[in-house]
Formats: sequence, structure tokens, C-alpha cells
Amino acid sequence: MSKTTHQQAVYASNNNTQEIVIMNTQQLINDVEVLAPDLQKQVVDFVHFLQKQQLQATVRKRTVGEYKGKIHIADDFDAPLGDEFWLGKS
Repeated sequence: MSKTTHQQAVYASNNNTQEIVIMNTQQLINDVEVLAPDLQKQVVDFVHFLQKQQLQATVRKRTVGEYKGKIHIADDFDAPLGDEFWLGKS
């Protein structure tokens, strides 16, 4: 299948139901090409906005306590460091 005839499924939510809309990629490109340059820029900006939203949705949120018991802090964590540390001596 060539790139110009490649079709992709776009999922749209309508009245709480998922509908699959098949959109021909080449047709989308043709539709954008006939727009005025300022409108083409708005389309590009909107695509970037959607990409950013999609990326943010894939970032996993941390959960409070998910690392409990997996990290150990030494008992002398707060102890002052000796001169050997600061001067680079062993």
C-alpha cells in the first residue's frame, strides 16, 4: 500500500459512543493545501497541540507510596562529612 493511499483510523467520541472514522491521508493533505497560508499555520499549530496532549496523556503519574520499602537511607545520613570527603582524600 503506497503512502498516498494509506488510510488511518481516527477515533472520535460522539454522544458517549466511539465511532471509527476512516480518513484518507492524501485527502487530508489536499484539503490543507488549498487553505490560505495563515489557515495552514493554524492546522500545523493544532496538530502540534494534539501531539503535546497525546504525549502528556502517556506520561505515567507517580503514586504516593509506590517506592515504599524500595529505598534505604543510611542511619548516618545526617552525619557531618569529614575533611577527607571535602578535600578528596581517601
